[in-house]
Amino acid sequence: KLAWEKLQSNNIYQNVRGIQVMTAMNVIDAINKITQHLNHKNPYVYSEAQYSIVRLNGFEGLKFLDSLEKPLSDWQQMRLSQAIKTLSHSDFDSICQWLSNQNQTVINFALSLIRKFRIHSIHDNVINLLNHQEIDVRINAIKTLQTIDNSTTMDTLIEIYPKQENLIKVEIIKFINRTGDKSQMPFIKDILEKERDIYILIEVVNLLKKFNDYTHLQEKATDINLDSKLLTVIKNALHSKL
Repeated sequence: KLAWEKLQSNNIYQNVRGIQVMTAMNVIDAINKITQHLNHKNPYVYSEAQYSIVRLNGFEGLKFLDSLEKPLSDWQQMRLSQAIKTLSHSDFDSICQWLSNQNQTVINFALSLIRKFRIHSIHDNVINLLNHQEIDVRINAIKTLQTIDNSTTMDTLIEIYPKQENLIKVEIIKFINRTGDKSQMPFIKDILEKERDIYILIEVVNLLKKFNDYTHLQEKATDINLDSKLLTVIKNALHSKL
């Protein structure tokens, strides 16, 4: 009774406490009332309402994402993801739709679910995000592909590499690092020849070091025309080997 009173109060703090208590007591009958708070003007109230209906109603509680205009904070995305314990194949359609949502944070949340549950059937939908205008979405897409990669993933990333911003290029190199795919060595060496961004070069040198290709690094270290910054990176890598 006290929780119902808090839930219907005009006081923001009381609203939040009411939602939290109803959620803790698993009061399913409170879902409709809590749902009304999804449009509350206060972010603490509507954020708690979002989390509550997912806790009480599982994946079905995420339907508010279809029309969500407000951003989901990283913290809220984590809470919502943790609240989802299982998925059914019928849920995949909703996740695919969220990948084309106008709200960037909804896309990133959908990607977090794909990573968590390793939904390989949505691979091609994630690939399509590599053309997204927002760099953050593309970075998250590459991280997601790491968990659901197939025989075509690496070829696609290498194909898009030349036209990407440096942040994306670094993420693609990290992808190769995480896979440990030594068959990409020619591509990595080519990057070392063409790129000038120091952060990209550091990633490449570290990758060559991981693959134990010290011969190539030593050859580059003797190149009199080598950029001084790259030379320093290579010498540090070779020195740390010792």
